[in-house]
Amino acid sequence: MSTKFQSKFAQIMILGIFGVLIASFALTGFQSNVTFIGSGAPSVANVDGNLVTVREYRNSLKQQIDFYSKMMGGKTLTTKQIESFGIKQTVLKRLVDRKLMENLASDLGFDASEKELVAEIKELPYFKRNGEFDVNMYKNLLRANAFTPQSFEENMKKDLKVQKLDKMLASLKVVSKNFAKDFTKFKNTYATVNVVEFSKESLRSQIKISSKEIKGYLAKEDNVKKLQKTFDRTKYKYNKPEQVKARHILLKVDGKDEKAVLAEAKKIRKTLTRSNFQSVAKKKSEGPSAPKGGDLGWFGRGRMVKEFEQAAFALKSGSISKPVKTKFGYHLILLEGKKKAVVKMFNDVKKELAQEELRKTKNKELDKLFEGTIKSFESKLAKSSNKSIERAAKKLSASFLADQKANIIDKKAGRVSFTDDEFSKLTDPANVGKVLNLGTAQKARLVKVVKFDEGKSDDKQVESNIASQNSQFNKELRENVLSDLEANASIKTYPNLL
Repeated sequence: MSTKFQSKFAQIMILGIFGVLIASFALTGFQSNVTFIGSGAPSVANVDGNLVTVREYRNSLKQQIDFYSKMMGGKTLTTKQIESFGIKQTVLKRLVDRKLMENLASDLGFDASEKELVAEIKELPYFKRNGEFDVNMYKNLLRANAFTPQSFEENMKKDLKVQKLDKMLASLKVVSKNFAKDFTKFKNTYATVNVVEFSKESLRSQIKISSKEIKGYLAKEDNVKKLQKTFDRTKYKYNKPEQVKARHILLKVDGKDEKAVLAEAKKIRKTLTRSNFQSVAKKKSEGPSAPKGGDLGWFGRGRMVKEFEQAAFALKSGSISKPVKTKFGYHLILLEGKKKAVVKMFNDVKKELAQEELRKTKNKELDKLFEGTIKSFESKLAKSSNKSIERAAKKLSASFLADQKANIIDKKAGRVSFTDDEFSKLTDPANVGKVLNLGTAQKARLVKVVKFDEGKSDDKQVESNIASQNSQFNKELRENVLSDLEANASIKTYPNLL
């Protein structure tokens, strides 16, 4: 069929059952566990008198199942998977949409001449031998699949009519060059900003509590009982198991000579040092952590397979293991660090708990700290002291984004979004170089406008935007056409035949 349709799904819809059916026969030898019903078969849907036959449905269903099967590495789909993926419903919906478009093409007077039909059929690769159309192959393949030339060609005509309708819909344009120029200009209009964000509540942990206050709080029995309950409820935070930090190089055994894999692991082990382990892991490891140099981070017991865990926890910090065999293959492990298990009792943490409770009562102090922190960051932003801001932000769990471009179209700087009113302030030339406080009583948002760039447009960007916007319009137009057709059509489906 025509190669003008870009997507695989579009090609599938245009070819329908015919080309795929013939192609599967011609290329692989036709075998299927699907029962194909003849031309007099009942239908699974009736779209304003245009029938979706059982044969069409079953062939399309087989094709879609084969597609999913290939996506899953060639595995045969189970009945449960077919149901969970909604394949049957999807296939029926596409076939109904197809009939709606066929009906519309006929209503609008689209037709295919005999000349166009002949030219189209002659270009189908299924009917060619040595690059030339072969009449005998054409007849034999149709006969083998219970098609007559008349029925096949009638459906081919429908395909061509729908192609012409699709081509007409795709030809409609809504974006003019002047609009695209303006859009490109707006898209290239942005303010470069530095942003600091933090909540008032995040500063509560910075409030200082004196030892005298803690002592006085713990002197009251009711307070101690309250803290004991808090500890019992959150003791998991204070009890940490033994942990190790490791990297590894994995050589998989699946489908390979295990002795050869082990020999390769031993060979690599001889070249390893603490300093080159990361780079070797990136090159040699076959595990998912390879791009990170084999980094597995910190982990406790029970996280890894037994053999790997035993080897890792037995190593000394900084040492590299011999090849360790697991069900995944052979591993070479570098132990980068160890943390001993930590178990704390109530008496170990009661002062810390008392400190937290006392901080909850310090709202005036929190207000003062919030205002002071805002002024401190405002000063740092004004001076463009980015390193100083980064250190302070890390200490206070604040967010700092440097040199972010806030676009006039989406009004975002990184992950920070601005309202229209806020963005108008960012793009005011009078505010360039100033620090704006766009926060609330509970959350600070400090923004320094580093510079403002008024957008320009070039021909390449304009043409790209015209193509992008029109493409989106054409897609939405086709969807809306189908939606309207469906709303006004008489559609009957017979689920019992699916």
